[in-house]
Amino acid sequence: AAVPRRINQRAGAGSAPHPIHPASGVELIMTRVVLLLASLALSACAGARVAPLPYVSTTTPVAGSGQVAVGAVTDTRGRADPNSYGVVRGLYGNTIRGFSTDGPVTATVAKALSDALAARGMLSRTGGGNEVRVTVSQFDATSYFRLEAKVMLLAQVVNAAGRTIYETKGQSMKVRGTGNQIGGVLFSDMDALSTLMPAAMSEAIDQIVDDAGFRRAVAGAGRPGV
Repeated sequence: AAVPRRINQRAGAGSAPHPIHPASGVELIMTRVVLLLASLALSACAGARVAPLPYVSTTTPVAGSGQVAVGAVTDTRGRADPNSYGVVRGLYGNTIRGFSTDGPVTATVAKALSDALAARGMLSRTGGGNEVRVTVSQFDATSYFRLEAKVMLLAQVVNAAGRTIYETKGQSMKVRGTGNQIGGVLFSDMDALSTLMPAAMSEAIDQIVDDAGFRRAVAGAGRPGV
C-alpha cells in the first residue's frame, strides 16, 4: 500500500517543484557561443574608422580682448599611432574596431583650438608673438559596455619673450549608456564614438578659452613688463 501512496503524492497538485526545461542549459551555452562567434567575426572584418573630429562650441562664444596664436601642441599619451584615439570592444574584450583622426591628434587639437579662438575674435594668425601651447595628456574613447570619451588638455599662455604667464586646463568626460547592457556594443551604434569624442574635445577647449584667467593673460600678454 505504501507504493501507491508515493505515486499519488507525486501526482498531487503543488506537491512537486516545477520541472526544469531540459534544453535550458544547452540554449544558454549556444547563445554564448553565437555571441562569441559574432564578436570574433566582427573583429576579423571591421577596420579602423578614420574621420575628422570637428570643433563645435558647447557654449555661446563671447568675444575677448587681445589675441594669441596657437603654438606647439604636444601629445604625451604614449600611443604608438599618433592618429589613434578610440577602440570598440566586443563581449569578451576583443577589439572590434579602432578609431582614428584623419591626422595626428595634435593637429586635430590645434585646429579645434584655432577655431575656438577665432569664434571669439581672439586668434592671432601672425607668428612670433604671444601664443598658447597645449599638452594632450588624455584623448581616449572606449566602447565596451558603455561609451566613454575622455579629454584632458593642459594649456600655457606664453608671451613674446618665451615666459609662461598663465596655465590652465580643460577636462571633459562624456558617457553614454548604463554600463550593464548584455552583449556589449555588438548591437549598438559602432560609430557612436566618432560623435561622442568631438563633444568631449570641444568642451575641454571651451573651458580653456573661456577661463577668466586665460582671457586676462591673453589681453595683457603684449603689455610691457608682462
